[in-house]
Amino acid sequence: MLKNSLFWEIDSPEIDHKSYIFGKIHLYRESHAEIMKRVETIIESVDKVFTEASLEINPDKSLYQLPPNMDLIDLIGIHKYDRVKMILKKSLDFNLDHFKKALPLMTNQQITLHVMGLTQYPPIDALIYQSALRHEKEYSGIETLGEQMEILQKIPIEYQSRSLVKMSRNIKGFRKKIAHMIDLYDQQKITLLYKSSKKEMGELRKLLLYDRNIVLANRISNFHKEAKSFFTFGAGHLAGNGGVLALLKRKGLSIKA
Repeated sequence: MLKNSLFWEIDSPEIDHKSYIFGKIHLYRESHAEIMKRVETIIESVDKVFTEASLEINPDKSLYQLPPNMDLIDLIGIHKYDRVKMILKKSLDFNLDHFKKALPLMTNQQITLHVMGLTQYPPIDALIYQSALRHEKEYSGIETLGEQMEILQKIPIEYQSRSLVKMSRNIKGFRKKIAHMIDLYDQQKITLLYKSSKKEMGELRKLLLYDRNIVLANRISNFHKEAKSFFTFGAGHLAGNGGVLALLKRKGLSIKA
Protein backbone atom coordinates (compact mmCIF):
# COMPACT_ATOMS: atom_id res chain seq x y z
CA MET A 1 0.00 0.00 0.00
CA LEU A 2 1.20 3.52 -0.78
CA LYS A 3 2.38 5.76 2.02
CA ASN A 4 0.08 8.46 3.31
CA SER A 5 1.46 11.45 1.44
CA LEU A 6 0.21 14.14 -0.91
CA PHE A 7 3.78 14.88 -2.03
CA TRP A 8 5.79 12.61 -4.35
CA GLU A 9 9.20 12.82 -5.99
CA ILE A 10 9.74 11.54 -9.53
CA ASP A 11 13.19 10.34 -10.56
CA SER A 12 14.62 8.37 -13.47
CA PRO A 13 18.20 7.15 -14.02
CA GLU A 14 18.67 8.73 -17.45
CA ILE A 15 17.63 12.23 -16.31
CA ASP A 16 19.75 14.43 -14.03
CA HIS A 17 16.84 16.24 -12.35
CA LYS A 18 13.86 15.33 -10.21
CA SER A 19 10.27 16.48 -10.50
CA TYR A 20 7.49 16.64 -7.95
CA ILE A 21 3.82 15.73 -7.69
CA PHE A 22 1.30 17.24 -5.29
CA GLY A 23 -2.20 15.83 -4.89
CA LYS A 24 -4.59 18.73 -4.38
CA ILE A 25 -8.19 19.20 -3.34
CA HIS A 26 -10.61 21.47 -5.21
CA LEU A 27 -11.07 23.93 -2.35
CA TYR A 28 -9.05 25.58 0.41
CA ARG A 29 -9.46 26.08 4.13
CA GLU A 30 -7.21 27.54 6.81
CA SER A 31 -5.91 24.12 7.89
CA HIS A 32 -4.22 23.85 4.46
CA ALA A 33 -1.83 26.75 5.16
CA GLU A 34 1.04 24.43 6.15
CA ILE A 35 0.52 22.31 3.04
CA MET A 36 0.68 25.45 0.90
CA LYS A 37 3.96 26.53 2.56
CA ARG A 38 5.45 23.21 1.48
CA VAL A 39 4.05 23.69 -2.03
CA GLU A 40 5.61 27.15 -2.18
CA THR A 41 9.04 25.77 -1.24
CA ILE A 42 8.87 23.14 -3.98
CA ILE A 43 7.72 25.66 -6.60
CA GLU A 44 10.73 27.83 -5.79
CA SER A 45 13.03 24.89 -6.63
CA VAL A 46 11.63 23.90 -10.06
CA ASP A 47 11.68 25.33 -13.59
CA LYS A 48 8.08 24.62 -14.64
CA VAL A 49 4.73 24.48 -12.85
CA PHE A 50 1.74 22.50 -14.15
CA THR A 51 -1.82 22.57 -12.83
CA GLU A 52 -4.50 20.24 -14.27
CA ALA A 53 -5.47 22.82 -16.90
CA SER A 54 -4.01 26.26 -17.44
CA LEU A 55 -5.61 29.04 -15.40
CA GLU A 56 -4.18 31.63 -17.80
CA ILE A 57 -7.01 30.95 -20.23
CA ASN A 58 -10.36 32.57 -19.50
CA PRO A 59 -12.90 30.00 -20.68
CA ASP A 60 -16.07 31.01 -22.46
CA LYS A 61 -18.67 31.04 -19.66
CA SER A 62 -21.22 29.53 -22.02
CA LEU A 63 -19.27 26.27 -21.80
CA TYR A 64 -20.54 25.92 -18.22
CA GLN A 65 -24.13 26.73 -19.14
CA LEU A 66 -27.06 24.60 -20.19
CA PRO A 67 -28.11 24.87 -23.87
CA PRO A 68 -29.76 28.25 -24.67
CA ASN A 69 -33.26 26.76 -24.82
CA MET A 70 -32.97 24.89 -21.51
CA ASP A 71 -32.84 25.64 -17.79
CA LEU A 72 -32.93 23.60 -14.58
CA ILE A 73 -36.73 23.82 -14.37
CA ASP A 74 -36.95 22.03 -17.73
CA LEU A 75 -34.76 19.25 -16.35
CA ILE A 76 -36.41 18.56 -13.01
CA GLY A 77 -39.84 20.22 -13.25
CA ILE A 78 -41.18 23.31 -11.51
CA HIS A 79 -42.40 21.55 -8.34
CA LYS A 80 -39.10 19.79 -7.70
CA TYR A 81 -37.20 22.98 -8.60
CA ASP A 82 -39.20 25.02 -6.06
CA ARG A 83 -38.57 22.42 -3.37
CA VAL A 84 -34.80 22.26 -4.02
CA LYS A 85 -34.68 26.06 -4.13
CA MET A 86 -36.48 26.33 -0.78
CA ILE A 87 -34.19 23.77 0.90
CA LEU A 88 -31.00 25.45 -0.34
CA LYS A 89 -32.20 28.90 0.69
CA LYS A 90 -33.25 27.77 4.14
CA SER A 91 -30.20 25.56 4.82
CA LEU A 92 -27.41 27.51 3.13
CA ASP A 93 -28.83 30.91 2.12
CA PHE A 94 -28.07 29.75 -1.44
CA ASN A 95 -30.20 31.28 -4.23
CA LEU A 96 -30.76 28.60 -6.87
CA ASP A 97 -32.29 31.15 -9.27
CA HIS A 98 -28.80 32.53 -9.88
CA PHE A 99 -27.74 29.11 -11.21
CA LYS A 100 -30.85 28.16 -13.17
CA LYS A 101 -28.94 28.26 -16.48
CA ALA A 102 -25.71 26.69 -15.17
CA LEU A 103 -24.72 23.08 -15.70
CA PRO A 104 -25.90 21.28 -12.52
CA LEU A 105 -22.36 20.00 -11.97
CA MET A 106 -21.13 23.60 -11.65
CA THR A 107 -23.98 24.36 -9.25
CA ASN A 108 -23.01 21.35 -7.16
CA GLN A 109 -19.47 22.71 -6.84
CA GLN A 110 -20.76 26.06 -5.60
CA ILE A 111 -23.08 24.35 -3.13
CA THR A 112 -20.13 22.32 -1.79
CA LEU A 113 -18.31 25.56 -0.92
CA HIS A 114 -21.43 26.94 0.76
CA VAL A 115 -21.99 23.70 2.70
CA MET A 116 -18.45 23.86 4.10
CA GLY A 117 -18.46 27.64 4.61
CA LEU A 118 -15.50 28.12 2.25
CA THR A 119 -16.82 30.62 -0.29
CA GLN A 120 -14.38 33.31 0.90
CA TYR A 121 -11.24 31.38 -0.09
CA PRO A 122 -9.73 30.88 -3.57
CA PRO A 123 -9.20 27.21 -4.52
CA ILE A 124 -5.76 25.64 -4.13
CA ASP A 125 -5.32 25.67 -7.93
CA ALA A 126 -5.49 29.46 -7.95
CA LEU A 127 -2.98 29.75 -5.09
CA ILE A 128 -0.52 27.52 -6.96
CA TYR A 129 -0.95 29.57 -10.13
CA GLN A 130 -0.31 32.78 -8.18
CA SER A 131 2.80 31.23 -6.62
CA ALA A 132 4.12 30.26 -10.07
CA LEU A 133 3.68 33.87 -11.23
CA ARG A 134 5.35 35.28 -8.11
CA HIS A 135 8.40 33.08 -8.61
CA GLU A 136 8.41 33.74 -12.38
CA LYS A 137 8.15 30.07 -13.29
CA GLU A 138 7.12 28.77 -16.68
CA TYR A 139 3.52 27.70 -16.30
CA SER A 140 1.09 25.44 -18.17
CA GLY A 141 -1.66 22.85 -17.81
CA ILE A 142 -1.18 19.08 -17.89
CA GLU A 143 -4.43 18.82 -19.82
CA THR A 144 -5.88 21.40 -22.18
CA LEU A 145 -9.06 23.29 -21.39
CA GLY A 146 -10.59 21.76 -24.51
CA GLU A 147 -9.94 18.25 -23.21
CA GLN A 148 -11.54 19.07 -19.87
CA MET A 149 -14.56 20.60 -21.58
CA GLU A 150 -14.90 17.48 -23.73
CA ILE A 151 -15.02 15.34 -20.57
CA LEU A 152 -17.56 17.69 -18.98
CA GLN A 153 -19.81 17.45 -22.02
CA LYS A 154 -19.80 13.65 -21.78
CA ILE A 155 -21.41 13.72 -18.33
CA PRO A 156 -25.15 13.37 -19.04
CA ILE A 157 -27.10 16.47 -18.00
CA GLU A 158 -29.81 14.24 -16.53
CA TYR A 159 -27.18 12.56 -14.33
CA GLN A 160 -25.98 15.97 -13.16
CA SER A 161 -29.49 17.17 -12.30
CA ARG A 162 -30.31 13.93 -10.42
CA SER A 163 -27.17 14.40 -8.33
CA LEU A 164 -28.22 17.96 -7.48
CA VAL A 165 -31.70 16.87 -6.37
CA LYS A 166 -30.31 13.94 -4.37
CA MET A 167 -27.85 16.20 -2.57
CA SER A 168 -30.58 18.70 -1.66
CA ARG A 169 -32.64 15.97 0.02
CA ASN A 170 -29.96 15.40 2.65
CA ILE A 171 -27.83 18.51 3.21
CA LYS A 172 -26.64 17.18 6.58
CA GLY A 173 -25.49 13.90 5.03
CA PHE A 174 -23.82 15.74 2.14
CA ARG A 175 -21.95 17.99 4.58
CA LYS A 176 -20.81 14.96 6.54
CA LYS A 177 -19.58 13.22 3.38
CA ILE A 178 -17.59 16.26 2.21
CA ALA A 179 -16.14 16.77 5.69
CA HIS A 180 -15.03 13.12 5.70
CA MET A 181 -13.29 13.57 2.33
CA ILE A 182 -11.51 16.69 3.58
CA ASP A 183 -10.42 14.87 6.75
CA LEU A 184 -8.95 12.05 4.63
CA TYR A 185 -7.17 14.69 2.58
CA ASP A 186 -5.78 16.52 5.61
CA GLN A 187 -4.48 13.19 6.94
CA GLN A 188 -2.98 12.56 3.47
CA LYS A 189 -4.65 9.13 3.31
CA ILE A 190 -4.54 8.91 -0.45
CA THR A 191 -5.58 5.25 -0.77
CA LEU A 192 -8.77 5.81 1.25
CA LEU A 193 -9.34 9.03 -0.67
CA TYR A 194 -9.04 7.12 -3.97
CA LYS A 195 -11.52 4.49 -2.80
CA SER A 196 -14.00 7.13 -1.66
CA SER A 197 -13.64 9.06 -4.92
CA LYS A 198 -14.08 5.90 -6.99
CA LYS A 199 -17.24 4.99 -5.09
CA GLU A 200 -18.64 8.51 -5.45
CA MET A 201 -18.06 8.58 -9.22
CA GLY A 202 -20.03 5.38 -9.74
CA GLU A 203 -20.74 4.75 -13.43
CA LEU A 204 -18.57 7.72 -14.43
CA ARG A 205 -15.33 6.42 -12.89
CA LYS A 206 -13.89 5.31 -16.25
CA LEU A 207 -14.50 8.73 -17.80
CA LEU A 208 -13.49 10.84 -14.80
CA LEU A 209 -10.82 8.69 -13.19
CA TYR A 210 -9.25 5.81 -15.11
CA ASP A 211 -9.06 7.41 -18.57
CA ARG A 212 -7.79 10.69 -17.15
CA ASN A 213 -5.14 8.88 -15.09
CA ILE A 214 -3.64 7.52 -18.30
CA VAL A 215 -3.52 10.99 -19.87
CA LEU A 216 -2.03 12.55 -16.73
CA ALA A 217 0.66 9.88 -16.39
CA ASN A 218 1.67 10.07 -20.06
CA ARG A 219 1.94 13.87 -20.00
CA ILE A 220 3.79 13.95 -16.66
CA SER A 221 6.31 11.39 -17.90
CA ASN A 222 7.02 13.47 -21.02
CA PHE A 223 7.10 16.86 -19.27
CA HIS A 224 9.40 15.48 -16.56
CA LYS A 225 11.96 14.55 -19.21
CA GLU A 226 12.00 18.13 -20.51
CA ALA A 227 12.50 20.05 -17.26
CA LYS A 228 12.47 19.92 -13.46
CA SER A 229 8.76 20.33 -12.87
CA PHE A 230 6.01 20.57 -10.29
CA PHE A 231 2.73 18.84 -11.15
CA THR A 232 -0.55 19.14 -9.30
CA PHE A 233 -3.88 17.39 -9.85
CA GLY A 234 -6.70 15.94 -7.75
CA ALA A 235 -5.43 13.71 -4.93
CA GLY A 236 -8.00 11.04 -5.84
CA HIS A 237 -5.93 10.32 -8.97
CA LEU A 238 -2.77 9.35 -7.04
CA ALA A 239 -3.49 5.88 -5.64
CA GLY A 240 -4.95 2.65 -6.99
CA ASN A 241 -3.66 0.04 -9.42
CA GLY A 242 -4.65 2.34 -12.26
CA GLY A 243 -3.61 5.50 -10.41
CA VAL A 244 -1.08 8.00 -11.72
CA LEU A 245 1.68 6.84 -9.34
CA ALA A 246 1.29 3.19 -10.37
CA LEU A 247 1.22 4.14 -14.06
CA LEU A 248 4.40 6.20 -13.71
CA LYS A 249 6.17 3.30 -11.98
CA ARG A 250 5.22 1.05 -14.90
CA LYS A 251 6.92 3.55 -17.19
CA GLY A 252 10.16 2.96 -15.30
CA LEU A 253 10.12 6.08 -13.16
CA SER A 254 11.14 5.96 -9.51
CA ILE A 255 8.39 7.26 -7.21
CA LYS A 256 9.12 8.26 -3.61
CA ALA A 257 6.87 9.88 -1.01
